[in-house]
Amino acid sequence: MMRLRRISQIFSEAQQLRHMADYDNSKGWSRTEVLTLIQLIEEAFDSWRQIRSHAFAQEVPISLLGNPKGA
Repeated sequence: MMRLRRISQIFSEAQQLRHMADYDNSKGWSRTEVLTLIQLIEEAFDSWRQIRSHAFAQEVPISLLGNPKGA
């Protein structure tokens, strides 16, 4: 479960940084920053490959979509 939490944290951070890169032209990006982020994303994908067949790994991401009936 900790790996799933870490994966979620990495992708949340990456999404925020992506928005910053897309819409905040005042932010400069160093090579080191970009390579560090790429390494984090690779870590998340490696972790996902290790846990993706577990039931909790399937249930949690689906639950993040919310109730399909809107309740």
